[in-house]
Amino acid sequence: ELALRGVIEKGLDAVIVNPTACVGPGDYRPSPMGRVLLDLYAGRLPAIVRGAFDWVDVRDVSATLISAADRGVTGENYLAPGHQAGIRELAGLVEACGGQRAPRWVLPIRVTLALLPLGRALPIGLDPAMFTCESLRAIQNNRRIDGGKARRDLGHCPRPLPQTIRDTCRWFAEAGAVTDRSPDGRHGAAGAPAVRRRTRQHPAGR
Repeated sequence: ELALRGVIEKGLDAVIVNPTACVGPGDYRPSPMGRVLLDLYAGRLPAIVRGAFDWVDVRDVSATLISAADRGVTGENYLAPGHQAGIRELAGLVEACGGQRAPRWVLPIRVTLALLPLGRALPIGLDPAMFTCESLRAIQNNRRIDGGKARRDLGHCPRPLPQTIRDTCRWFAEAGAVTDRSPDGRHGAAGAPAVRRRTRQHPAGR
């Protein structure tokens, strides 16, 4: 961002859009947050972290980026938040979509930070790819983010978080990242591999 501001000062017509934590369908890799959703869906997280963060649908961010290219003021910075929700609430939304029951144990941030160096060696499995000091402190120090400027200037309009989680879980299921139902009637999930892109078949000669 600092590099971009340097060239904006030299005359580049550009704007900056800063979204919060992006989630949503089309998460092929999957992203760190996509992996968290898959792990919650599969019941692989025996504990979750206490705290909250702001989550925004990647489709709404994409629409805001397109709008910024057309309507944004050169050099302006637009915050593009969604909705603030606790990790426990997020787990409940995933459970409501057919995933495994939300974890019963909720760890305070200070405890999680102290256990972080042990990583995967712990029974609760703190994956260092998903849980870092920076991400945990961001959750600990979460603040409500004002997206008023993006809403006024760019029409930023984040959809409800339950809709985002529902669409994301459905997309993972259709993409094959979610396995068949487990014996208790709930879905499981594959080991969060990269989701294979579906290719469209074209008639010969085209």
